[in-house]
Amino acid sequence: MANTLIAYFTWSGNSAHLAQRIQRITGGDLFHIRTQQPYPKSYPMTVSRAYKELQQHLWPELAAQVSRPEQYDQLYLVYPNWCGTMPMAVSAFLRENRFTGCTIHPLCTSGGSGMARSEADIEALCPDAHLRPGLLVSDKAARAPETEEAIRKWVSEG
Repeated sequence: MANTLIAYFTWSGNSAHLAQRIQRITGGDLFHIRTQQPYPKSYPMTVSRAYKELQQHLWPELAAQVSRPEQYDQLYLVYPNWCGTMPMAVSAFLRENRFTGCTIHPLCTSGGSGMARSEADIEALCPDAHLRPGLLVSDKAARAPETEEAIRKWVSEG
């Protein structure tokens, strides 16, 4: 697929693994959304920071930017569900780029909370983009072989 960006945020590695699967299918460019200040290795400390960022509307500074985001017409956005939505690092990424006219395909990993309000939040941050139906992948299924087929089907429908 021409002009495709696969942007992902990962803490456990699941989103990175899924983003790489999407890249193999689409041939798109891969971009790792990272913060200047990395999240702690400790899960409870990461949850505490994530909750504070969300509640206080803290936009973490990103470690890198996408070169020429306007060149992309397809964005596969891969992220975990944190606190009922996407991590604030992903929100900051969308806020900085907007992806006007782009089609956004969200893929959310979750331990059981689903996509929650992440799709509505993507729409709010990128009102001039086209949002496609998202794909939810459970944390347990992120590395399962059958997930590859689910991703292929989702990509082909988009």
